[in-house]
Amino acid sequence: KDNIIKCMFYGEDIALSLSKDNSFKIWNLKNQVCIFTHVDVVNKLSNFLVINNDVIFGSYDDKIKIYELNVDNEDTEAINTLKKNDILKAKGILKKYSKSKVVSFCMSEDEKIFGILSADSSVEFFKVLSQTELRNRLIDTMISKDKNGKKEKLIKNEKFKIMMSQTKSLIKSKEYNYCAKYKSLFSYEGLTSKKNNNNHKIFDSLFIDNNTFAVASNKNSIDIIG
Repeated sequence: KDNIIKCMFYGEDIALSLSKDNSFKIWNLKNQVCIFTHVDVVNKLSNFLVINNDVIFGSYDDKIKIYELNVDNEDTEAINTLKKNDILKAKGILKKYSKSKVVSFCMSEDEKIFGILSADSSVEFFKVLSQTELRNRLIDTMISKDKNGKKEKLIKNEKFKIMMSQTKSLIKSKEYNYCAKYKSLFSYEGLTSKKNNNNHKIFDSLFIDNNTFAVASNKNSIDIIG
């Protein structure tokens, strides 16, 4: 019942909202009623981003929580058949460099890169991996845990084929840590350097196109980075 921090549409008939009381709600716009509420009892949530069916929550530290949203945004009645625990499932925790509060998220138009603006005026960018990139990343993780961990050797034997099969099963069953989907690219801290001006703070960031982003500061300036 507290003030809403963020609200967005999820399809035509569903809206998602996050409030200052730490509650994330799913709304049926046809009936104008709340059909699901999630409250994080451990971390205070500050913002969220939706990528496909993933809800990415920012908080007041370096932990970015990833949940899977199992709601058909074209069939609001289908949610009534789901168990509460199946509507929003915890799928992993992504770490960012900054330990400060998440202020906002921004997303490229092609939805392949997103940025996280933190209260210390840093913006960290993550790549959304394709299915092929995700599969290769999971395989590399398996190889790194293998005693014979050289990819060149494994490719020639049956163990690599087994790993390939296991990885495909993991992706299909969704039984893996979803932080593997997102790869940190770099952190932009150009305006926070002590050599510049400590009072020069970023308060918003956005993508101009898929390869160019802009940051707005309290010095009535907008920096464009490409």
